[in-house]
Amino acid sequence: MNRKVIFAMLFCVGLAGYVHADGVEKDFYLGQVVVTPTKTEYTLGDVPVSIDVVTQEDFKKRNVKTVQEALELLTGVRVTKNSSMWGDKGHALIQGMNANHTLVLVDGQKFFGGHSGPDLQQFSIDIIDRIEVVKGPASSLYGSDAVGGVINIITKSSPDKSFVSLENSVGSRGSQKHSISTGGSLGDFGGILNYTYDKSDAFHRMADRYREHIVHGSLDYNITPESTLTIKPYYSEHFQKEDKRKQQRIGLNTIWEWTPDELSRLTLRGSMFDYQHWTGSKSSNWDDDSYEGEINYSRLVLDRHTLTGGFHFKREERHDKGKDYNARQTTNSYFIQDEIDLEPFTLVLGTRIDDHDMWETQVNPKVSMLYNVTEDFKLRTSVGTAFRGPSLTKLYGDGWRMGPYLMHANPNLEPEESIGYQFGGEYKLSDKVLTKVSYFRNDIKNLIENVITKAGPPPWDFNYENVSKAVTQGIEFTLDANVAED
Repeated sequence: MNRKVIFAMLFCVGLAGYVHADGVEKDFYLGQVVVTPTKTEYTLGDVPVSIDVVTQEDFKKRNVKTVQEALELLTGVRVTKNSSMWGDKGHALIQGMNANHTLVLVDGQKFFGGHSGPDLQQFSIDIIDRIEVVKGPASSLYGSDAVGGVINIITKSSPDKSFVSLENSVGSRGSQKHSISTGGSLGDFGGILNYTYDKSDAFHRMADRYREHIVHGSLDYNITPESTLTIKPYYSEHFQKEDKRKQQRIGLNTIWEWTPDELSRLTLRGSMFDYQHWTGSKSSNWDDDSYEGEINYSRLVLDRHTLTGGFHFKREERHDKGKDYNARQTTNSYFIQDEIDLEPFTLVLGTRIDDHDMWETQVNPKVSMLYNVTEDFKLRTSVGTAFRGPSLTKLYGDGWRMGPYLMHANPNLEPEESIGYQFGGEYKLSDKVLTKVSYFRNDIKNLIENVITKAGPPPWDFNYENVSKAVTQGIEFTLDANVAED
C-alpha cells in the first residue's frame, strides 16, 4: 500500500484520540439489531460477520433520497450511476467485485432486473427501514450470486399511529420527485403504503431522459401474539425516451413468522417476482419470472448453541422473444448453521448445499469468529466459499445483435467459484470515536468474462468464457467521530 495512504490512516487515528465533544453520547448504532449475516437477531456490535448498516436516522441526517446515496455512506461499497440507453440508475460493487457478484434482497426476496446487475433506483427510500450490507462470500446461507456480499433492503413495518406524509422536490435538468406515504394500525391489522413518481432529463437529454412510478406496501396481521403474517406487494415502471424502452417489475413477498417460545423461531416465506423489458421496436423483448419458497427454523440448544436450518426452493424462467429462446432453471437448497457462544469468543459454522438441475451440486461452507478482546476492542475473522451460476442469456441466448457485436451463448459455462477471507478489528477509542480496519481477499475460479473477436467489418463475435483464476484484495479503514453535538 502507498506510504502516503498508511500515513493518512495513522494520522486520522491519532487525531481521533484527541477529539472531544459535548452533548449526547453517540453509540454508533452498535445496539442496532441486524438479521442478514446469520438469519438470526444480533446487535451490530456483537455480530461475528462483517456487516454495515444504514438506518432511517442516516437518511434524515444526510438528506438521503435514493438507495444509491444511502450505500455511498459505506466503506468498501462503490456505487455506479451510469444510465445510458439501458436505463440503469445504480449498481453496487462490494470490495472490488462486479455488480453481478452482489446479491440484492428486499426483505429476503431476490430483487433483479437490469443490464449488469439489479437497478437500485427501482426502490423508494421512503418505505425503507434500514439497509444491511454483508461483505464477503455469503453463499453458505444465500446461495448463488453472493460472491462479493449481500445487500438486504428491509422495509418498514406497520406504524402504531396513523400518518400521511408528502414530499416534493425539483432540481436541475428537469428533475422532479414526488412521494406520498400513509399507514396505520387497527386492532390486529396494520399496513403502510408508498407511491413515488420520479422523472429527469438527466445528463444526456435523449439517451438518459426517463420517468418512473414505484409502489410498495406492507400488510400485517397478528394471527396470535406469537404469530404474524406479512404480505409485501411491489410494482415499478420505468420508461426511457430513447428507443421507447420500458421496464416493469411486479413482486409479491409473503412471510409468516411464529415464535412459540423465547428459544425458537420458525419463518415461512413464499414469493414471486416478474421483470419485463422491451423497446418500441421489440428488438429487446423479454420476461423474467422468479418463484421462491423458504423455510427457516432457529433454536437455542444447551444454552450455547443457536442452531439454524432450512430449505430454499428457487425457480427462474426467461421468455425472450427478441432473442428467440425460452429457458428455465431450478435450485433446491439446504442449509445449516451453528452459532456457538464461547465467551469471549463467538464461533459460527455453516454450510449450504445447492442442488441445481444443470450444474453439479454446490457445497459452500463458511466459518466466522468474533473475539471480544475487551469491551471496546473486537476482532472478527471469517473464511468461506461462494459461487455464481451463469445467467440464462449467457447459456442460451445465441445469435443476436448488440450494437456492432454478434452475441454467442455458451452452454458449457461453469459456475464461478470463490474462496474469500475477511480479517478486521474494531476499536472504540472513546464514547465519541470508533475506528475499524479490515483486510479482505477473494480468490475466484472460472470467472465469466467477455471475449471479443474483431476480424473484418462488424458484426464482431462476442463470446462468454471462463477465466481460470482471478483475485481481488484490499484494506478498508473507517473513522467515525462525533465531533460536536450537531
